[in-house]
Amino acid sequence: MGEEAVPKVGALLNDCDRKLQDAGKTLLVVFDALDRLAKDWDGVRHLLTGALQLALECRSLRRIRMKFFLRPDMEEDEDIWQFRDSSKLRHSKVELSWPPSDLYGLILMLIANDAKCGGGFREFVERRTGIEWVENNAVFSPSKQLTTNDDKLRPIVEAIAGEWMGKDRRRGATYTWIPIHLSDAKARISPRSFMLAFKRAAEYTEDRHEAHASPLHYEAIQQGVTTASEIRIEEIKEDYPWVRPLLEAARGLTVPCEPQDLTSRWTPDCIKKVHGQAEMKLPPRRFSTDPFRKGKAGVLIEDLVELAVLYRTTDGRLNMPDIFRVGFGIKRKGGVKPPPRR
Repeated sequence: MGEEAVPKVGALLNDCDRKLQDAGKTLLVVFDALDRLAKDWDGVRHLLTGALQLALECRSLRRIRMKFFLRPDMEEDEDIWQFRDSSKLRHSKVELSWPPSDLYGLILMLIANDAKCGGGFREFVERRTGIEWVENNAVFSPSKQLTTNDDKLRPIVEAIAGEWMGKDRRRGATYTWIPIHLSDAKARISPRSFMLAFKRAAEYTEDRHEAHASPLHYEAIQQGVTTASEIRIEEIKEDYPWVRPLLEAARGLTVPCEPQDLTSRWTPDCIKKVHGQAEMKLPPRRFSTDPFRKGKAGVLIEDLVELAVLYRTTDGRLNMPDIFRVGFGIKRKGGVKPPPRR
């Protein structure tokens, strides 16, 4: 946009804002799927920076609001934010994150509104905790008094899923085990993954452990995590298709591992596949035509760390959260067993 056009755009926006004000309406403009702006990062940076600058200009308007859904690799790309007063936008960002207590609250809400068992479950929770449900238009939600109090919430979750991930405490506490094994490297959990894990666990328990003391058997919960991992992998493949050849090459690897244990598996054929995927969708942010130039395959490791698919241990080795590790068939001593390759 040329400088001579800026006053005209400003006048148009102000006129639109006044009309919305007179009509008592608010216009919300949502920007999503921004990885489709261009096929390379230079193009994405140019267009996204322009859109963000427009959003900054609109902050003074009363009835026009803009919301951007940014991928982690975009939000962390400093080149996108090289414009005046960009910090005002970054300071107003909101992380789309779900703490484990809210995710458990989501599960409780689904059970509480079930046509068959909802009533009985609501009575059980109120009797056990002394906390009433919040009702709105015949939909029951757990009170924050419940979801923000581990001493109240944990016994309810354990009544559903059992106290331990085995016959005793040696396998870990179910209440903490589930979110840990469904988190990425930045402790983020997808609500979809969480619900899928419980759904699969319920199906597996009904098929194989119908007489179990609690509604969910610990083996069924492990199966649920495996299913959630497979689905999360499909989501990653869709959003970041270049991840697939890199981690497929790591199948059978045991983590934690040294960086060279991973990069040594990235053969020229593997990198060729990365190139092919990058031509169809936005490539890794640090991607170059030769990621092994000067012996620095670490650029791709950095991209995987940025996506929270990998993380570094305190001694500099690479590790992978179970939500990705299981789906890609990567091993870890004592971890959830990866599924057989299909």
